[in-house]
Amino acid sequence: MSAKHTPTPWVKLTHQDVVALEGADGVRVARSSWHSTIRDPHPLQAEAIANFDLILLAVNSHAELVGALSACQWALQQAQEDLAAFEAGTRTKRSVSTSSAITAALSRIPDIQIKGAA
Repeated sequence: MSAKHTPTPWVKLTHQDVVALEGADGVRVARSSWHSTIRDPHPLQAEAIANFDLILLAVNSHAELVGALSACQWALQQAQEDLAAFEAGTRTKRSVSTSSAITAALSRIPDIQIKGAA
């Protein structure tokens, strides 16, 4: 699959009984309507908006979350190597670098907020 997704950040647009997502390039990505009193086949307004907020959060945070997870994976590998060396007696105390790596990895985890939400 060679197609690329619409550029981020995406933003949420609401107008009358419609909620939509638009890419950074102005292209409309998704659209949904809601019903004011009946939840079938369309969601109620609050649910429709919450659904789009969740999509927006996932899309706009994806790259940061992948980066943070990669940093955590690396830090855990370092900690595992450090523990193995400690248990084998080749290191007498836990490495400062492992603690620093874990702290650095955790600092990369973004504050979860809805980026681009209006």
